[in-house]
Amino acid sequence: MRETVLALAIAISSTMAYAQNCKNGQCRPVQKATTATAQGVANMMARLGRIGHFGGNPYSYEGTGMGSTPEQALNNCCYSRSGMKVADQGVAQCPNGQWVACKRYVR
Repeated sequence: MRETVLALAIAISSTMAYAQNCKNGQCRPVQKATTATAQGVANMMARLGRIGHFGGNPYSYEGTGMGSTPEQALNNCCYSRSGMKVADQGVAQCPNGQWVACKRYVR
């Protein structure tokens, strides 16, 4: 299992039933995905194996992306190069090994 530490992001290793929330090498089960946070959206996308928007975003803009690494998924999110401030972000790994990310921005 790959361990990656990202600023403002938590690396997630997902299975079809449950994900594991891993930060600084310490993992704990994540049993529920929610749209209240970008991490919850990333968990949901990983379980579904696709990117999308699921509502629940209190900020003006949300971008989602997919890539072969957590960093690539974050960089592939919509608005990543817009200069807007990132308010919340999360990444998760799909069962097929791809990574998905969600970023929420404020102006």
